[in-house]
Amino acid sequence: MKAFAVCYPETLEGDTSGGWRASEFNERLRSKEVAKEITIQRTCRTARDENEVGKLMDQIWDHPSMAPEVSAEAVQKNVDVSDLEEELGS
Repeated sequence: MKAFAVCYPETLEGDTSGGWRASEFNERLRSKEVAKEITIQRTCRTARDENEVGKLMDQIWDHPSMAPEVSAEAVQKNVDVSDLEEELGS
């Protein structure tokens, strides 16, 4: 994930302590002028899995002004998938 690599290169270079915090990641998002309502916590809740978190954060990192739209699209997509899963499960 590019955003993670930019924010925490030391973690990707072998530091396995996991010492970063969500608040620090959110600070990096603010430094990219990402809208305040976009947070790593909200993105994790929106995404279906870690892979999707990575893809969403890459899109947000690459296009900060589009972050609200990226987030809204992900929410809608996952609501649609959840609805379909419920229908198939019934």
